[in-house]
Amino acid sequence: MGLMSLYVVGLIVFSISRGRDFIEIEDSWFYGHWWYTSTLLFVVGMYYAYYKEGITRFFAKYYRVVLPVMAAGFVGSMYLSSYLDYKFGYTPDRS
Repeated sequence: MGLMSLYVVGLIVFSISRGRDFIEIEDSWFYGHWWYTSTLLFVVGMYYAYYKEGITRFFAKYYRVVLPVMAAGFVGSMYLSSYLDYKFGYTPDRS
């Protein structure tokens, strides 16, 4: 799992470093942020599958504390994502 995690993170770093408009090949390395976040979630899923019993036990025991924290984190991350996309996004339709 450690080697697969390093490989996936390395692939993401390599792909981002190639840039979004790498001209020397016909197909761009940059497919959008969803490609990287989805690939990273594969690693999260591997660790969840491996530690499933402990994670499930933890959330079953502390869900009343975890749920509001996760909800606030979700809302905060949506605002942060919107701000970062506005400031640093790569959407080509912006003037």
